[in-house]
Amino acid sequence: MKSYLEFERNVKVLEDELEKLKDPFNKEGISEVDTTKISEIQSEIDVKLKSTYANLNEWQRTQVARHEERPKAKFFIENLFTNFINLSGDRRFAEDEAVLAGFALFDGRSVLVIGQEKGDDLDNRLKRNFGMMRPEGYRKCIRLMKLANKFNIPVISFIDTPGAYPGIGAE
Repeated sequence: MKSYLEFERNVKVLEDELEKLKDPFNKEGISEVDTTKISEIQSEIDVKLKSTYANLNEWQRTQVARHEERPKAKFFIENLFTNFINLSGDRRFAEDEAVLAGFALFDGRSVLVIGQEKGDDLDNRLKRNFGMMRPEGYRKCIRLMKLANKFNIPVISFIDTPGAYPGIGAE
């Protein structure tokens, strides 16, 4: 189920109405799907979204940045790149699961992709340390960026961090 922010209430009302119109098997029985009404409401939703997001204050922008359903690095890697090969480890200590890094094809060209991944559910977030990189994650990034530099391969990075891991081991 999609979650909405406080300032998106007017959009939620329209999207609920849209879902009811799209469902031919409603409480009253089987009904015809009114495609013109659906397209009108969809257009109205688009207009309201544009106007709402064009006039956000600082706190609302912060809420959008912290939104649960915001796309993460894994989403972008899966949808923008082909043949992604995830590379692991810093070659010194361990693998940092908060970093997705590897080579892929972007528009037919080899690139190095580095992204901080927070995870989608609680287990995945714990595994990825809520996106907080440890020292081994930074070493992994440096190692791969040096490799990309050696072969003149561009680097594309997705930074989405709450900050570095503040644990004693990271000191």
